Amino acid sequence: MIIRWIVRMASVGAVPLVVIACGGNLAPPITPGVTHIATDPSSAMKNLSVTPTAAPATPTPMPVIPTVAPVTPTAVSVTPTPTPVIPTVAPVTPTPAPVTPTPMPVIPTVAPVTPTPALPPTATRTSPQIRIVANADASLIEDSTGMLSNSKDSAGNFVGMTNNFEARRLLVAFDFSVVPDGAKIVSATLKMHMSRTSGDYAVVSLHRVTTKWQEGSSNANGEGGGGAPSTPGDPTWVHAAFNEQLWNHPGGDYTGSASAVTSIGGVRDYEWVSEDLTADVRLWIADSSANNGWIAIGDESQSQTAKRFDSRENNQEAFRPTLVLLLVP
Repeated sequence: MIIRWIVRMASVGAVPLVVIACGGNLAPPITPGVTHIATDPSSAMKNLSVTPTAAPATPTPMPVIPTVAPVTPTAVSVTPTPTPVIPTVAPVTPTPAPVTPTPMPVIPTVAPVTPTPALPPTATRTSPQIRIVANADASLIEDSTGMLSNSKDSAGNFVGMTNNFEARRLLVAFDFSVVPDGAKIVSATLKMHMSRTSGDYAVVSLHRVTTKWQEGSSNANGEGGGGAPSTPGDPTWVHAAFNEQLWNHPGGDYTGSASAVTSIGGVRDYEWVSEDLTADVRLWIADSSANNGWIAIGDESQSQTAKRFDSRENNQEAFRPTLVLLLVP
C-alpha cells in the first residue's frame, strides 16, 4: 500500500526545511505548494512524529460553544420584570373605600340644630302667668220692658235662642288691678265651662262692650233660663243698669267685629283666644275707664240654640269664668 504524504514547507528566515527520510537516504528538497510522495512508507511514518503539532488545533473552536449559552438566561430574566406592575394597581382599589365613611360624620352635625326650637317653650314656662276670675257677669234676657234679669244665679248665664224664640246674651268683666304696673301682656285667653246645651254645635262670639254696666242682685230660679224680676242696677235687655241707664241699643252696646269666636258643642271647658282679644285687655289695663268687659252672643238665627255657661257664683272655682294672662318675664 502506498501512503501519500503531503508536506507543507515553511520558510524560516531564508533556510528551506528539509525532511530526511529514515534509512540514511537524503530526501529531495520539498518545494512549497508541491505534493511529494514518499517512497518508503515506514520511513514516512517515523518522520511523521512532527505531525501531532497539528492536533491541538482541532479543540480550539470548542470553547466558543459555551459563549452562546449565557445569552439564553439573559432573555428569561426580562420576563419577571412586568410582574411587579400588577400589585401597583391593587392599592388603587382601596382608595374609594375611605370616601364612603366621609359623609357619615355629617349626619351628627345636623343633630345640634334640633334642640334649638326647645328655647321658646323654656321661655314660656318661665313667663309669669296671671289667672283672673270674673268680678261681674250676668244674663241679658230678651224682654222689651226690661223687667227680667239674672245677675246672681249660681246655675249660670245663657247665650243663643230658647225654644220660645227669646234671645239670651252673656255679660262678663274682669278687674285688672292685680296686673303689675308696666307689665307687657303677651296673650289673653278667656276660659268658660259650658254646662248645659239644647242644640248642636254653634259659634259663640265675644264683642267688646262700649257702655258701662253693673251687676245687680237678681237671682233666677231653677236652671236660670227664665230670669227673675229685675232689681236696681241689674243689666236687662233694655237697661245697662235697671231704672238708671238704658242701652243705646236693646240687647247691649258692643263693637260690630268680634274679638274672638269659638264653636261650642258638648259640655266641657272652652277657650277664646286671639290677638284682638289680647288687644282689648291691653286697652283696659292702660285705661280702666274703658273696661266694660265682653258680651257673648250665640246663634240667634233659629230656636233651641241656647247654651249655659257657669257663672262666677258657681261653687266649683274651676268652672268659673277665668281670664289667663301671659306676661313678659
